Amino acid sequence: MRKSGARRNVRGEPGEPGKKAGKGGRDAGLPPAGRLRAAALRLLSRRAHTRSELREKLRLRGFGGAELDALLGRFAEIGYLNDAAAARAWARRRLEGRPMGRRLLREDLHGRGIAPALAEEVLAECYGEGEEQRLALRAARKRLAALGGRDGARGRLLRHLQGRGFPAGVCIHAAQEALGSSGDGLDAEEWTD
Repeated sequence: MRKSGARRNVRGEPGEPGKKAGKGGRDAGLPPAGRLRAAALRLLSRRAHTRSELREKLRLRGFGGAELDALLGRFAEIGYLNDAAAARAWARRRLEGRPMGRRLLREDLHGRGIAPALAEEVLAECYGEGEEQRLALRAARKRLAALGGRDGARGRLLRHLQGRGFPAGVCIHAAQEALGSSGDGLDAEEWTD
């Protein structure tokens, strides 16, 4: 039974913030600032994080306050934390694994705590000339293969691409090209009905 105000460690058991349960954890002999630094470095060794992502993950592990802010500031000074590099790397990985439109990627970047101006820079780099169309076509072809044929595929492709954040005109063009058609009566007015 949990006592009110009792601290829980990463496994949800009573203990010091950031201290693993069991045999003392890997950072058991370290002072709290050392445990904070070790936890932050472990997270950063896996992948680049933005400042807000790292702050949130460390808060979930029971760290906070002035020590956390000081550590994040120091890590930014020495280059361990770089929101711009983390945002660019994350956006590239995201688009390689799951093609999406500008709108959806912008929302994802915002959700990761990326400043709007930086998000726009990353979007400009990711979506060069014709890149959004190329990504939409890749998503449409992949979806078409999963549908296993063409029956009713046009509507499904359009809904799928719209859900991936592509603009209507891009969706229509990508669906037409994926289906191998040059028109079939598909136009922007049909999309908005």
